[in-house]
Amino acid sequence: MKVIFLKYIANSILIILVILSVYVGFNRALNKTIGSRDFRWSTSKLLLEKQNPYQKFFEWKEDKIEKPYKLSQAPNYPASALIFLWPLASLNWERAILSWAILNVVFTFLIVLGLQKLYPINNKQNLFFVVVLFIIGSSWRTHLGNGQHTLFVLAFFIWAVIFSKKNKIIAGVFLAVSWFKYSITFPLSLFFLNKKNYKILIISGLIHVLLTVFVSGWINQSIFDFFLGPVKVALQTTGLGEVDFVGIIQKYSLPEFVAILLGALLFFLTYKILVNKKKVILELLLISFFALLSMVLFFHLAYDFVVLIFPLWYLFSVEKINREFKILTIVLVGLQWFIIPSIYLLSPIINSQLIINIELILNVVKTVIFYLLLFVIVRNSTNFMIIGFKFISRH
Repeated sequence: MKVIFLKYIANSILIILVILSVYVGFNRALNKTIGSRDFRWSTSKLLLEKQNPYQKFFEWKEDKIEKPYKLSQAPNYPASALIFLWPLASLNWERAILSWAILNVVFTFLIVLGLQKLYPINNKQNLFFVVVLFIIGSSWRTHLGNGQHTLFVLAFFIWAVIFSKKNKIIAGVFLAVSWFKYSITFPLSLFFLNKKNYKILIISGLIHVLLTVFVSGWINQSIFDFFLGPVKVALQTTGLGEVDFVGIIQKYSLPEFVAILLGALLFFLTYKILVNKKKVILELLLISFFALLSMVLFFHLAYDFVVLIFPLWYLFSVEKINREFKILTIVLVGLQWFIIPSIYLLSPIINSQLIINIELILNVVKTVIFYLLLFVIVRNSTNFMIIGFKFISRH
């Protein structure tokens, strides 16, 4: 009876934390000054109004016009993807950001529902705990407040996986929508390449080509402007990411050969996963690998670490878990979702320089763990071995 009561109290506290996290996220998202700063409403609206958002960006950079978009909404997304936001771009700003905040909660529900459908966590308490961790984690809350798109694309990717077993045309359409944020879902799409679901990839690619042709006719400008535009903008607006290998080199002033070595390592690990024939890799572990890979290949910030839901879900949905995978995932989720974002709460009692140093150390640890986790997944999922190498435990 006492255990049941304590469990009830613990669950009640967790529910309160979820409510607080959602409230804080919504409060930031609807903030009139900085709320939903990354939501691409402005650039999608320009496209809807038959204006080239990439051309407007460079005209602004040359001081020919006033800033053509709100906050941080630079047009570094493909025109074929911005079309997916047209229903929201047709609304005024206040209604659009409210709708987007609500939709991000819906996307969260769809992610959980989809993962549970594909890779069920049979213990209800564990399922509840994972969902709570996901929502009270800093990455989810920051994502909601910034009006980001990662939950959106992850939801469509997961349901593309679900429909890949039923209807490849629907799966291709869902995958096309998920390519809105290609820096996340292009690496994730290697999952379909591994499964030899080429039809889904072709359908998705054709949808984007056709939409780009449509946009070219819609605005009456060269199709190449819309293929190259987001790339040119991205080159001017992308900063230093958290764990991407190029950002690491710049952030820590490492020699260029380190970038070459890291790039070669990532290519090698990805190759080993894709050509693996010796072992059957569980789908969710494969998805976890490609999700982590997306974070180290491209520029990403704290809100994009919602992708850690994949290895975390794997941890609770599979009975026999490799010990090193378990330890690395728990430490990584703890650092990224809770510990690092909370460091500055110590500012009243700890010297600010010391806090900066602690944050730097923890970020280095986090980065190392990220790459180790990628290595561990490959080492334990394929026939890849390094003679004499032992890390924590083989089982």
